[in-house]
Amino acid sequence: MAVSIGTQIIGSISWINSGSPRIAGVEPQFVLDKDSWRPADPADAPTNGNIFWWNAFDVQQGSAILLTVVENQPGRDDHFKVSRPEYLCPVLDLRHLRYWEAYQRAMKIWFDTMPEVEAGRDVYVLAADKITLGPFRAREDGTRFFLEPSGFPPERVPFSEDDNALVVVNGRRYHTPSPPFTAFLDCRPDDETLQTALRRAVVIAQRSREAPPALETKNLRAQVADFLREAATMSERRIDRARFERAFMICEDSGSVEGWATDLIDLVLEHPRVSDRITHATEEANRTALQEAHARIAAETASANTELTSLRESIAALRTEHDQLTTEVEYVRQEAANIDADVARQLAALEDHVTQRVGEIADGASELLGDSVLLRALGHGASATPSRPATRAVLDAPFPPVAADVTLVSSDKIARSFETAGSAAGVMPRVLQQLHAAFRARLVPLLLGNGGPSALDVYAAITCASRIVRMPIAHDVLHPLDLLGVTSRDPGTARSTLGVLTGADSAVHADGPGILVLDGINQAPTESFLVPWLQTPGRRIDVPTAARSVVGLDRFVPSDGLVVAATAVAGAATAPVSPDVWGFCVAIDVAAAASDVSDLSAMHAVFETQPAPHTPKNVETLIERLAADTARYWPIDNGVLDVARRFGSTMSAFESGTDLEESIVECVLLPALTTSLTEPDVVEAVNSLAPGSSAPRLQRVAYRLRQRFT
Repeated sequence: MAVSIGTQIIGSISWINSGSPRIAGVEPQFVLDKDSWRPADPADAPTNGNIFWWNAFDVQQGSAILLTVVENQPGRDDHFKVSRPEYLCPVLDLRHLRYWEAYQRAMKIWFDTMPEVEAGRDVYVLAADKITLGPFRAREDGTRFFLEPSGFPPERVPFSEDDNALVVVNGRRYHTPSPPFTAFLDCRPDDETLQTALRRAVVIAQRSREAPPALETKNLRAQVADFLREAATMSERRIDRARFERAFMICEDSGSVEGWATDLIDLVLEHPRVSDRITHATEEANRTALQEAHARIAAETASANTELTSLRESIAALRTEHDQLTTEVEYVRQEAANIDADVARQLAALEDHVTQRVGEIADGASELLGDSVLLRALGHGASATPSRPATRAVLDAPFPPVAADVTLVSSDKIARSFETAGSAAGVMPRVLQQLHAAFRARLVPLLLGNGGPSALDVYAAITCASRIVRMPIAHDVLHPLDLLGVTSRDPGTARSTLGVLTGADSAVHADGPGILVLDGINQAPTESFLVPWLQTPGRRIDVPTAARSVVGLDRFVPSDGLVVAATAVAGAATAPVSPDVWGFCVAIDVAAAASDVSDLSAMHAVFETQPAPHTPKNVETLIERLAADTARYWPIDNGVLDVARRFGSTMSAFESGTDLEESIVECVLLPALTTSLTEPDVVEAVNSLAPGSSAPRLQRVAYRLRQRFT
C-alpha cells in the first residue's frame, strides 16, 4: 500500500544523471510509521519503486537522504517526488569499545570526510552495549574531519539506548531525527572518574545510618542505591549510577586502582571501621609482595644465567655457519653471472626473431583489414586499389579560378541568397542553412540521400564560386595516410587520388576558400582512417619516409580555408559508421537531388568568414533539457554535447524555438543515437526527444540513418 502524502521516508540514491539539471531516483529504505521507523515495502512507492528528485543537490549514488513525499506531476513515471530533502546524521561504529573508550578515541583521531559532514550534519558515536553518544560537531580540514564536544564537558556526555533511532542504509549507520537527550555519561579517563566515584562513595557512607563494614561491592551498591533515590533529577541518578558502576569495573578489571592507592586510603580512613581493615590488609600485602619479589628475582637470575650460556653456544655455531654460507654465496654469485650472460645472448636472438615475425604479420594485417570490407559485397579478398608506380602526382587546378568580381557579403544577407538559390535549384533552403551552420562551427557535414552531392554543389556555387573537389573513398582506405593518395600498407604505392588533398589545399592557400568532399566514407572503416584524422590536432598527417618522395611532403597540415564535407552511401559493401565521428560531424539528410545548378555558376561568392559566436543562453538551456530527456536511455557523450552546442549556436542565426530544436535533434543527436543504441532503445529515445508532432517524421529520419550508418 502506498504511503500518504507528507510521510517522512529515509531512502537511498539509486541513480543520478550526469547532465544538468541534476535529477535522481530515491529508493525508500525506511518509513516513519507513527513514532517508529519500519522497513520500506515495495508498495510504498508505486510505479517504479522510486521517488523522483528534481534539481537534486550534490549527492552520490548510495547516499542516505531524509525526505518528505509529495505527489509528482501528472504523466511522470514515478508516483511521488522528493520534498524537503536533507542528509541524515552519520554514526561512527566503535562498538568494540566501551562508551568512555569510544568517546576518548573519537576525540583523538581523524576520520575520512563524508558528504553528510560536508553538509554540516552532526556526528554520533555507537559504542558497546548499544550506547549511542552525541551529537558532536564535526570540523573539516581538507579530506578529513575531527569531532568536537559541541558544548558538552566530558563528565556530562549525552547518550541514548534507543535502537529505533538508528537505521542502516547500504551498510552504513545513520541517526534518525529524535528529541534532545536528557541522560548523560561520565566519559573522562579512568583516574578522574575513579577519584570522583571515591569521593561520592565517602559522602554516601557518611549519610547512611549504618556505615558499611568494608568496601565490598554488594554493600556499597546498596548504599549507592539509597543515595540515588534521594537524587534531585533522573539525569543525575543515571550519571551517578553509571559513574559508580564504572568505578567498580576499574577496581575489579584493571590496575588503575594501584595508582590511586594513597588517595583511596586518605578518603577511606575517614571512616574508623574501614581504616583498621585497610591497615591490616596493607601490611599483609606488603609482606606477601616482598616474599614473592625475592622468589621471582632468584628464579629470573637463574633463568638469565642459563640463557646466557645457551646464547654463547649459539653465537659460536652461527659464526661457523656464516663462514660456510659466505663461501656458498660467492660460488652461487659466480654461477648467476654466467647464467645472466647466457640468457642475455638468447634474449637478443629471440628479440631479433620476434621483431622479424611481427614485421611480417603487420605487413599483411592492413591488407587483410581492407579485404574484409570487400568480402561483404564481392565474396573474395582482392584489393580495391591497383598498384601504381611510386611517382609523385599533383592535381592541377582542382578548383575553378576565382572571378575578379567576387564579393563577400554580410551574414545577414546570406539567408536571402539561400532562399533564392535553393528555390531555383530545387534544394530546401534549410539544408543550405544547416550546411552553412556546420561549416561555420568548424564541423564536418555528413550528407546522405540522393540529394546530398547536388546540395553541396548548390552551396559551393553560392558561397565559394563553385570551388569544390571530390575525393572517392575506396574500400581499402585504412589510415589517414591513405587520404594523401598513397597506400598505407605500402607507402611507396600511389593511389588514383594522389594529389587531390594536397592540390586542393595549395589552391586554397593561393586563391581562397574551397570545399573538399570525401565521397562514400562508409565504404571504408571510419574508425581507422576518418576518426584518427579528425582527432589529431590541426588534422595533421605525418608522412613516413617511404612515402615522402611520392607525396612530396614530410608532414601535411591543411589550411583553415579548406573546409571538409562528406557523403554516405547505402549498399551491401558499406561498413558501419563509428559512433566517435559524431564528436566532429553532423548528419544532413537530403532525400531529393537538385534539378540543375548550372545557372548558379555566375553568382558572387559570399563565404561566411566570421567565427562562430559563443553559445547563446537559450541554446545552452535547450541542450541541457535534451540531455535530461535522454538520460534514462542514453547518457550523451561530452563530445556530442559540444557538437550540439556549436551547431546550435551557428544555426540560431537562421532558426529559433521548435525549428532549432528539430535541427539539433535531427543533425546531431539522432545520428549518435542510431550508432550507439539498439533499435528499440532508439525508438524510445526519439519519442522522448521529439518536440510536438514531429515524432513520426524523426522516427523516419532515424530509420534512414540506421540504413546508412549501421
